[in-house]
Amino acid sequence: VGASPIPNSGIVMIITVWGAVFPELEVPAEVAYVQAIDWLLDRFVTAVNVSGDTIVCRIVAHLMQDEGFNEMSEEERSSALTGGGGRKSGAAPKADAAPGSESRT
Repeated sequence: VGASPIPNSGIVMIITVWGAVFPELEVPAEVAYVQAIDWLLDRFVTAVNVSGDTIVCRIVAHLMQDEGFNEMSEEERSSALTGGGGRKSGAAPKADAAPGSESRT
């Protein structure tokens, strides 16, 4: 069970799981110790998350540069992003198209 967008989600999850597993017992007072250091751990988790997102964005930008995405026109970009393959409208299908995928007139 993940709750990453919730601030201090560790405490929320501990109390939720405790209540589900031990409904007849109160949450122990020792949870306050976890709460005391959770804010610091949350900062580290956020830093790792942001770093990972940054690295993935850089990798995608590099791959899109290799594919010639920046040299495409705006129409070709939107077509490539929506699954149109980046061809201009009216262009002939590629020779390696699947059998039966060409239009029949």
